[in-house]
Amino acid sequence: AGSREHLYLYGEPLPTSVREELPMEKLMSFINIREKASKETNEEKGSKPFLRPTSMLLWVAADNSSPSISPLHYDLSDGIILQLKGEKRFILIEERGHEEAIYPHAISGNFDRQSKIDDIQKPGKEFDMFQGVKAFQCVLNAGEALYIPFGCWHQVESPSESVAITIRWNPYADTIRSSTSFRCLALQQKGSAAPTPPPSLPPNVAEMLYRKMIRDLPKHVANILIQRFDAEKEELQRK
Repeated sequence: AGSREHLYLYGEPLPTSVREELPMEKLMSFINIREKASKETNEEKGSKPFLRPTSMLLWVAADNSSPSISPLHYDLSDGIILQLKGEKRFILIEERGHEEAIYPHAISGNFDRQSKIDDIQKPGKEFDMFQGVKAFQCVLNAGEALYIPFGCWHQVESPSESVAITIRWNPYADTIRSSTSFRCLALQQKGSAAPTPPPSLPPNVAEMLYRKMIRDLPKHVANILIQRFDAEKEELQRK
């Protein structure tokens, strides 16, 4: 038999008609997330506030398509995967703090937040440190949902006839946004949507303020952002 074609719809924005049918309040209560209502919330209809998604994407593996693998990576957001048809197979890294054993690509490169290992089930001898990394597997079937937190390393395999929706949101966006100007000044970068701090502020003081703001976030989120900051600072110093 000949090889099967690779036909995969990779994270296309969900059509508005489908978005409007999703029970967003119930989905967000899946992990008990609540925030103050935004100005757009229709309080007259008795709507309860929930965190607004930053993206809602559709993923489809066609019938008789060869399996599609999304290499080990992490997202800078929380997310829920809703499996509508078929299944998805996940491998999630159990422990944090072993980034060197995951062999991440450089932050400044095109594959930021992704491992250099194409398939962690067959890592290859050049990735020998990965052998000691603990992970667990799960299979998501139609009608099931999986929550993946901010910064969790995971690999995804989509067999044929698989249809899923991902909903992502960032509960830490306000703190990250307000700290961005200090981050840019500390790294002596230009461009920030956040309020600009005093231009006379020395980079080392800006860095201290940035680290202080980020440390107010949950520990695993703060650690990821600080690691990214340190890695980018080190890359800039080498140039």
